[in-house]
Amino acid sequence: MQLNLQLTYRAAELDIMKQYALFVKVKSIYRHSIIYNYTPSKLAKITGLHRKTVDRYVKKLIANGFCEMRNGHLLFKKPKKIIGKSKSVQIIIKKNYSQERILDIIYLSLIKDNKRQQAFNIAVEFGSKSITRAMKFLRNYEINLNEKNLIKKIMVSKGSEKKNRLANRPIFTVKSLANLFSVSVPTSRATIQRLKNYHRIKTRNEYKFLGKFLADRNFALFLSYNPGKYSIRNRKLYRLIGFSISLM
Repeated sequence: MQLNLQLTYRAAELDIMKQYALFVKVKSIYRHSIIYNYTPSKLAKITGLHRKTVDRYVKKLIANGFCEMRNGHLLFKKPKKIIGKSKSVQIIIKKNYSQERILDIIYLSLIKDNKRQQAFNIAVEFGSKSITRAMKFLRNYEINLNEKNLIKKIMVSKGSEKKNRLANRPIFTVKSLANLFSVSVPTSRATIQRLKNYHRIKTRNEYKFLGKFLADRNFALFLSYNPGKYSIRNRKLYRLIGFSISLM
């Protein structure tokens, strides 16, 4: 099915991602997205959720304009009717997928989109010095953009005037993903671990070079004022800034 990204971001902003997972599952199962003669028990059998959970979720979806009741039938609206036309991505949802598995697939789609957004911003930064480097970088992330459009973006981007503003690859943290998903940090951490267990992503810690390593006593003082995780290699000090994500 096609997952509407703008609607997905809207669900995250509204803090209804669990309810949205139900919405996505029904849209993937039913072509016309109508539950005739709706009752919570009827939808509970379809989704595998508890009847009371279904009742709460549906009420929340109706309140936020994702569903509506028509003559006793429950209609799950088309995304373009809710939010208008927007970019969509292809996802695969199977009928036996659990609520948690569907949420993970939705979160993975947001990771992919955010990664592409970061990659584009980095390319704009590269492009202020080398269009060739920027275009090569974009191709690595399967982003198609002709040189004329990239130059236009660079010219109107104030960020391109700042040096070393961005890392040279998309970077994530557990907290930044929690904000992206609109979940708690522990939930974000658990989601990343599940996606790794499913072999959908791989992560790699990313460090930023700070300078030469200080003497032991000075380093202890430095740590007292600059808490964080550090790595020392060849007498050089690096700080952990997050992790990169490779899609599998």
